[in-house]
Amino acid sequence: MKKATFINMSRPHKAALTGFLLLALLHLFVVSAGMALTRSGTSAQSIREHYAGNDADETVPIENLRAAKTVDEILEITHFHMAVMPIFTFLLCHLLAMAATMGVRSKIGIIIAAYLSIALEMSVPWFGLFAPSLTVLRLASRAGMVVTNLISICVPMYEMCIWKTGSERTHH
Repeated sequence: MKKATFINMSRPHKAALTGFLLLALLHLFVVSAGMALTRSGTSAQSIREHYAGNDADETVPIENLRAAKTVDEILEITHFHMAVMPIFTFLLCHLLAMAATMGVRSKIGIIIAAYLSIALEMSVPWFGLFAPSLTVLRLASRAGMVVTNLISICVPMYEMCIWKTGSERTHH
C-alpha cells in the first residue's frame, strides 16, 4: 500500500509554492527571534527589566537605564502580536497537519504547544506591568515557540525534499 506524501512531487509548482512559503516563514522566524533577543535579552533579569524597567535601581549605570513600559506601550505590543502570531502559527500548523511522516497525536501535541507558547508570549508584557517576577515565563514561551516552529518548518521541508514512499524508493 502506497503512503500519501505531503506534497505530490509530480506537481512541482505546488512544491515550489509550499517550499518558498516555508523558507519565507523560516526567515520571518529567524528575524523575529533576533529582534526579541536583542531587545529583551536572554536572561530572566533582562526580560523583567525590558518590561518593568530598572530605573528604580540606583546602582544601574545611566546608559543601561530602562523605564517601565506604560499601559499604552503594552497595548501596542499586544495589538501587533495578536494580529501576527496566530496567523504565523496557523500557517505553520496547517502545513504540519498535512505531514505524512508524523502521527496524529504528535501533530495535535505540537499544535497545542505552539498555541500555548504564543498565548504565554503575549501575556508576558502584561506580567511585566503587574507581576514582574512572572516575566521569567518568557524563557518558556520562547523555548516552546522555537521547538514548535522548527518542527513545523522542518517536517514539511523534509517530506518535500528528502522523504520518499516505499514505492518511490525502489523506483529511482
